[in-house]
Amino acid sequence: RLNMLLAVLEKRCGFKLGVLDVFLNLAGGLKIQDPANDLAVVAAILSSSLDLPLDNRTCFAGEVGLSGEIRPVPRLEQRMAEAARLGMERMLISGHGSHPTPPKGLTVVPVKRVNTLQSTEPWVRSPDHFMLMHNGRSFKFEVDPTGLSPGVHTAKICGYDSSLPNRGPMFTVPIT
Repeated sequence: RLNMLLAVLEKRCGFKLGVLDVFLNLAGGLKIQDPANDLAVVAAILSSSLDLPLDNRTCFAGEVGLSGEIRPVPRLEQRMAEAARLGMERMLISGHGSHPTPPKGLTVVPVKRVNTLQSTEPWVRSPDHFMLMHNGRSFKFEVDPTGLSPGVHTAKICGYDSSLPNRGPMFTVPIT
């Protein structure tokens, strides 16, 4: 299953993980076959790859499909209750379909898929991927004007559905 998740991150998000050694260690050496752990594994891999720590009060429950979509998991209400009992404050789940009302103190963040970002100019750098959520998503980009001639320059950051890049961008962010 880990190999499949790595392949999805390479194909759908552009991460070049094939040149890296990726190890997955579960507490106590447990062997878990529940696909509900996919989203947590993907988050951990991206956190390590991008050197960005995950919030220790955030948990994940979602199956990752071959096209990068985040699928719903069974027993979500039980998973939410346990997450709240353990002191979790936020839970990322599938944005497809309906979900039960979360327990008090737990915020649910629906995620539909892993997507990609691309800049139209080399002097604008952005993350390679983002997760699209129902209430929007922020991301940082960097503009490096070194080497640009004086005057006005324009570029765009385009967000693509990683499973349907031929449809064109889902959104564009103009940069001047």
